[in-house]
Amino acid sequence: MSRTLARGMPAVVRVLLSADQPPAARRPGLRGACAWAVVHANELCAVALTITAYTYARDALSFTLFPASLVFVTSVALAAGQAAPLALRRSYPLGAWTVLIVAFLACCLLEQVLELAPGRLSATANLVGPLVLYRVGLTRPLGPVLAVTGVTMTAFLALRTELNPAGVVLLIGVSALLGGLMAARGRTESDLAQHRRAHALLSERARIARELHDVVAHHMSIVAVQAETAPYRIDGLAPRVAAEFESLAKGARMCLSEMRRLLGALRDENTAAELTPQPGLAELGELAVSVRRTGSPVEVDIDDSAGALPPVHSLVVYRIVQEAWSNVVRHAPGAPVRTRVERRGGEVYVEVANGPPPRLPGRVPRLDGSALGLRGIRERAQLLGGTLHAGPVDGGGFVVKATLPVREAAG
Repeated sequence: MSRTLARGMPAVVRVLLSADQPPAARRPGLRGACAWAVVHANELCAVALTITAYTYARDALSFTLFPASLVFVTSVALAAGQAAPLALRRSYPLGAWTVLIVAFLACCLLEQVLELAPGRLSATANLVGPLVLYRVGLTRPLGPVLAVTGVTMTAFLALRTELNPAGVVLLIGVSALLGGLMAARGRTESDLAQHRRAHALLSERARIARELHDVVAHHMSIVAVQAETAPYRIDGLAPRVAAEFESLAKGARMCLSEMRRLLGALRDENTAAELTPQPGLAELGELAVSVRRTGSPVEVDIDDSAGALPPVHSLVVYRIVQEAWSNVVRHAPGAPVRTRVERRGGEVYVEVANGPPPRLPGRVPRLDGSALGLRGIRERAQLLGGTLHAGPVDGGGFVVKATLPVREAAG
């Protein structure tokens, strides 16, 4: 039996090692059947080896004085114990190795007690052992792999004395080493793939930055320049109109500044862009002035305890209030807005509520939105472990409420 297994080992090993790869897509017809057979080669070979090993064990034990029923049970147990690890090695490598070692020890013990030829019962382990060790080396850390390899070498050298010691050490060691090398190669390929994905992400971010610059910067620059030069190009402007143009120019410049900060973050993943000063609670007053110029009366009430918020929380609060006020300007122009920011223990509470827009003579245009702004500030709140609720209220108004936990830095 040993010589028969040795002659067929190269082809069997190639098929079994290919079965360790991820399963391919299912194909119809003969090609699909062949692909299925390769994927399930471990199970198919385990069944074939169980039948073969059972036949050899039954023939070897039939010459003893054991009852026929005991011969059958023992033959099945020894055959399954040596062949089943082939089917278990992909899902349970260490468990498969344990079953194999126990079955191998039992076979060798029976060979010595019954004075059978060495390998008469344990020949199947010669094929299954290296394959199980390969899988252990492929899926387990170095410590368990060295322990399993050492125990396997000791068992084979002590119980199969007829084998060449150098060959045993070489076969077992190469099997485990090959698995470890394949595992290292897989980790290297995974790191390389992750690096490629990161590079692709950076390239996509740079492309988005270029698109934003091309689409937004040009038009906003024109708005800023036209608004700034309007008092000099148009004679006889009333002071109120000139102030309106100045407000438009200032808003356009702020928009360009925010966009440059965004483009810097998109173009570079380093922290250089993050060193640019970010808006916070201190800038809400200036933002409220610009909203009031649109015709919406804004009340801002910031509790004294909220002034000492961490910079990240201050920025998130600013963005939440900014988006809420922008929604009022777009969807309810002229509506009164009440804004409250306060700190309650370990949380900061933000509420922006507006009433229904007034009925003004003429048609006041309302701008459509995409709801991406609310989604964005909700995601910002969730990143800090907080919550945000936005929705209509009785009377035709709208409210945005956010609660952000604040964890004090350890001193």
